[in-house]
Amino acid sequence: MNLTLTVYPSIGLSVSVNPQSFTDGSGTSTATFSSSTPGDYTVAITGMSESVSHTTTIIVAVKLAGPPDFAISVSSNSLNLEADSPGTTRIMITPYNGFTGSIALVVSAPAGVSWYLSTTIIQSSGESALTCSSRIVGNYRVTIGATSGASPHTTTVDLHVAAVSPAAPVPSTIRGLTPPPASLLFH
Repeated sequence: MNLTLTVYPSIGLSVSVNPQSFTDGSGTSTATFSSSTPGDYTVAITGMSESVSHTTTIIVAVKLAGPPDFAISVSSNSLNLEADSPGTTRIMITPYNGFTGSIALVVSAPAGVSWYLSTTIIQSSGESALTCSSRIVGNYRVTIGATSGASPHTTTVDLHVAAVSPAAPVPSTIRGLTPPPASLLFH
């Protein structure tokens, strides 16, 4: 026996059955449904063996898992910097449940922290680069807010600003010249 599938409407719902055929003419098969497009779908499953066939019909109602919305995340939520040296993290916006709105990004940083966003408006999905720096050694938390028609979302980035590493000492001898041996020094 072989199983065949007919889906109406034909676009928007994926259906598979496993197994798709039986050697003894009987058995159990599992149907798997997948869709990201809401709507009602009619699925006809037909079993055919030689000249005999039987069909069963299933109505599949696909609904959104929730209201359209988006998520905000960062590529790194912790940056280790030297004083007055910038560090960058990427802000990612990911839509779900059909979200298509425009998202405004805002940054809230403590005094002493400078910041720059490569873009402040993202349409539905995308990225912005956040660059931060500080001249003052310390630990700081920067908050990134994303607002749209949906409820606002926030994420944070922790900055650890360390003192500037000291420069390497300058050698006291000139290259190619060596000081005379101590026994040759006159006092």
